[in-house]
Amino acid sequence: MIRSIVIYAISLYLVSLVLSGLKIEKQTANYLIGGVLLVIGQSILKPILGIVSLPLNLLSFGLFSSFINVIILWGITFIFPKIKISAFQFQGATLLGIHIPSFYASLFLSYVIISATIYIVSALIRWFFTK
Repeated sequence: MIRSIVIYAISLYLVSLVLSGLKIEKQTANYLIGGVLLVIGQSILKPILGIVSLPLNLLSFGLFSSFINVIILWGITFIFPKIKISAFQFQGATLLGIHIPSFYASLFLSYVIISATIYIVSALIRWFFTK
């Protein structure tokens, strides 16, 4: 459990560096509290929300399950005001010949992008430490 808290805290830090829509007051305790809240959300709320949203998951062939992470992230920003998510302008990027154009992310799209990025970064950190 402590390992998961540290992984989510590092994920929050890295995502806040990359995406300007995630703002966390720059104190180590805030990242750790965010990690604790993410662990609680993933271990307690995600199964409950998965059961409650089962009809929507069946109708959408499982696509609604990705929005459970968005709901958990919204709850964390509601409970812990030192973590804020806002709309942001992505400046665009080019990597290995792949160009991602500039776009504006609304508040809802910011939650979706930041939630997916936290999930991907935490999965990469878990993979890195298991090898």
